[in-house]
Amino acid sequence: MTCSFRTRDHPPIFFDNSLLTETKSHKHLGLTITANLSWTLHIDTILKSVAKMNDVMKGLKYTLDKTTLEQIYFSFIRPKLEYGSHIWDNCNGTDSQRLENLQLEIARTVTGARRGTSHELLMEEVGWPSLADRRKGNILKQFLKIINDDTPAYLKSLIPGKIGTDRPQSRNADNFSIMKSRTETFKNSFIPSAVSLYNTCNIGNRSLEHCKNISSQSKNPLYYHGKRSNNIKHSQLRMHCSKLNHHLFTNHVLGSPTCHCGHKCENSEHFLLHCPLYHEERRAMLSDIHNLCNVTVSCNLLLYGSDLLNFEINCKLFDCVHTYIETTDRL
Repeated sequence: MTCSFRTRDHPPIFFDNSLLTETKSHKHLGLTITANLSWTLHIDTILKSVAKMNDVMKGLKYTLDKTTLEQIYFSFIRPKLEYGSHIWDNCNGTDSQRLENLQLEIARTVTGARRGTSHELLMEEVGWPSLADRRKGNILKQFLKIINDDTPAYLKSLIPGKIGTDRPQSRNADNFSIMKSRTETFKNSFIPSAVSLYNTCNIGNRSLEHCKNISSQSKNPLYYHGKRSNNIKHSQLRMHCSKLNHHLFTNHVLGSPTCHCGHKCENSEHFLLHCPLYHEERRAMLSDIHNLCNVTVSCNLLLYGSDLLNFEINCKLFDCVHTYIETTDRL
């Protein structure tokens, strides 16, 4: 990659009697630093380093279960996407989105979602925070370590003083003074951005526990239940990206959402509860559910389970749905 930048004239610089030559980029402790302070080359390096692992995950999409695929991502790929991220979080929006796009691609592999699936529904299915939010959590976590003396002392010396030092009666006395900056690059760099993050947090949230909450997953363990093939089809129903005609229509694959039975809209509710083509399979599913628990069967219940039922019963309810999906052979 070629970086275009303008340098000032300066005298030759020697180190240990050797003349130091100018370079457009330099890799230091795993971070690719460029003369124009852009992180694009570093993001290129990150994405290239995980490309083969991403391809391996795609190849195992229908072989491994959802939990295993997710653990591969958490253990081998996401750490590479986040290494030193509190330093390069001020990358431009395009580079940040490239990382998010990779996470979306991996989420599609983990869930079995199709391209064109709503990003919002996809991230709800896996329960992962965005990489940008995780970086914010990592920045705040590192900043708390610095002010709590859990890092080398010289780092704390770079932190501005608290407002309360000069104005102890201020309602923001526990906040740090905002650092003056002449450029957006400096303003968005680690310490100034960490100060802003800290100051905008409620006092009760200025803790390492809050940082963990920002970065943590909010997954629904029920969505990991069942045989891989049925689990994928069930997930696709929740994300509106299955082979049902309404889902194909909304994703611009088919020209009509009409069901094969003639109903004007073959969506999840029609398929699960109303389509006459699967009357016998549905009767068996409903009978099994009523023998399992006393609930009112709805589309939401079949797709998401119920908070009124314990995890074990919900899993058995999902087994009934998976049997229906398998016997109808519609998906």
